[in-house]
Amino acid sequence: MGRYVGTVGRPLDEVRWAIDAVAPQQGWKLGFGSTREVAVLTKGMTLWSWGATLHVHLQDLGGITRLTCDTREELPALTDWGRGKRAAQRLVEALGGTFA
Repeated sequence: MGRYVGTVGRPLDEVRWAIDAVAPQQGWKLGFGSTREVAVLTKGMTLWSWGATLHVHLQDLGGITRLTCDTREELPALTDWGRGKRAAQRLVEALGGTFA
């Protein structure tokens, strides 16, 4: 549904470890296909949502890490009403980063 970018002023390995700690606090589960450079985060169906997936691609920029977040709703929808962008922004900001 959308692609959003943020940066965190820490090395890639620190940020990747922090994602594993912060994501569950925000209701995400670590999904299949996660690697050092990609965190696949999933949320199941709730009363308000059909579920979502957030692919967080990490890129080392020499002490700074760029996070490219690709969001997707589990069932096709015309719009996600900004949920994907807000989810990506909450994650980046919880990691101490800035969201663009």
